[in-house]
Amino acid sequence: MPTPNIPQLNTLNGQDPIIIGHRGASGLLPEHTLEGFRLALEQGADFIETDYVMTKDGVPLVRHEPLLNNTTNILDHSEFSGRETTKIIDGVEITGFFAEDFTLEEIKTLRARQPRPERSDEFDDLSEIPTMAEVIQLVKDFQAETGKQVGIVHELKHNSYFDSIGLNVEEATVRVLLEEDFTNPEQNIIQTFEIAPLIRLDKEIMPEAGIDVPLHQLTGAATENFNPGFSFPYDVVANFSNPHFTAEDARAVYGDLVDIIDLNAETGYGDLLALPEFYQFMITYAEGVNPWNNSILLREGLDEPFDGDGDGNAEIRTQLTGEVFPLIKFAHDAGLLVNVYTLRNEERYLTLNPDSSVQTPQQEAEDLIRLGADGLIGDFPETINIVRDRIVADQVRSPQNPDVEAIDLSDGSLDEGDVAFEAVTTLLNVAGRPFNSGATDPEGIALRKDGTLFISSEGDANNLQRLL
Repeated sequence: MPTPNIPQLNTLNGQDPIIIGHRGASGLLPEHTLEGFRLALEQGADFIETDYVMTKDGVPLVRHEPLLNNTTNILDHSEFSGRETTKIIDGVEITGFFAEDFTLEEIKTLRARQPRPERSDEFDDLSEIPTMAEVIQLVKDFQAETGKQVGIVHELKHNSYFDSIGLNVEEATVRVLLEEDFTNPEQNIIQTFEIAPLIRLDKEIMPEAGIDVPLHQLTGAATENFNPGFSFPYDVVANFSNPHFTAEDARAVYGDLVDIIDLNAETGYGDLLALPEFYQFMITYAEGVNPWNNSILLREGLDEPFDGDGDGNAEIRTQLTGEVFPLIKFAHDAGLLVNVYTLRNEERYLTLNPDSSVQTPQQEAEDLIRLGADGLIGDFPETINIVRDRIVADQVRSPQNPDVEAIDLSDGSLDEGDVAFEAVTTLLNVAGRPFNSGATDPEGIALRKDGTLFISSEGDANNLQRLL
């Protein structure tokens, strides 16, 4: 008889954690494409996460940063060669082509590219650069087709920078939500790394627009300094670097936060997140806080990189210290949800456990769920979905009670429900020793890269069963 599973979830309200496809299924397809967003939803994501920058004509464009060089084929467009320029964005000097210097009509002549060299470029130059409105329509279409309610996490990029050039990304985002009639609080989360824009959204922009969707405070590096835009809330840096920004201005913008900490241009996320009072302040304008995963499961650098997958290329550069920063506890005590970013599968993004074994992507997801994360934001939503489903399943899955899915590849094609896998790894027998010659056909046992175990009933790779 199957054993009932009673998951001990430490989420804020005991609810199942949600899965958020980071820039779509960006581990498999170029980030921020309609095809990638669709794939994330098909793989079980409850939300897709989008980033917005602004076009010259004020349209929220779905890109991670205004620089177009790395994520599009703009360098192949000779008609735009005269538009290259140098700008300072969030304190960093950047040279290239920027979204805010192009109209939407011009942007639509570009195509998306994979910016990460470790990922496949097979799908480069195939997808348009989408707008916020187009992603909303995709979500509506997916819901109509499947009957499943899904949502969007809208991330607003470089708020202070865009505001300084007359393109307010907060106001534009709310405008599109209204225009597209997509204002259900259960389907929307707005997040940003800056503090003042979220306060203004909560106190002014959304009330004036007549909508109320959840706001989440993104936080960056809490233990290391990377760059001004990631270690520090840049609105704080910009405001307190302005000699004309007075104490009265600070209180008008940040309210009681000025009583909690001595705000200044060097106040970082680490300073803020260490204070339980900061979480009590966040609940006055936000429903959640979305931290970097390294800010919870603390890491330290390795003296030498480690080869975690045995391919001869050592890419793991950190190790868990065994310490857990109590961010989730601080947040939950204040009534805040916690969605953690960014989970990735590739070796270069993994770390070692304290015992020097490799923390797999599945283990990282499980560790964060066990700690109480209310949501996980990742590039490979399917990986997280498998872990989440196992933890919250109605029944305990075991060798005596597996969920089995038959996969017939004998015709050389994939039918609905079939699962494709590439490289296989021969496993050990139940005693932990290699299979004896002739005892079992090892071709009938395989392990896919995502950790899924395949077992053949007859040693025939054309008749595999997947144990979920």
